[in-house]
Amino acid sequence: QQLGSEPDLVVVPVGGGGCISGITTYLAERTTTSSVLGVEPAGAAALVAALATGEPVTLEHVDQFVDGAAV
Repeated sequence: QQLGSEPDLVVVPVGGGGCISGITTYLAERTTTSSVLGVEPAGAAALVAALATGEPVTLEHVDQFVDGAAV
């Protein structure tokens, strides 16, 4: 309502997956054109690594700058 129209793109941090799942479900039920883009810090890119290996991963190193964002 605040935007006046459906957003073209919603950028959401991936995190543990709960927030992005909820936002994606909400938008799928209420909009027809909105896309969701999941993002994560380069210094803690666990989803990128998991997608590359095809399974969950444990990061051996997390950049100190993004320590709080690593899942």
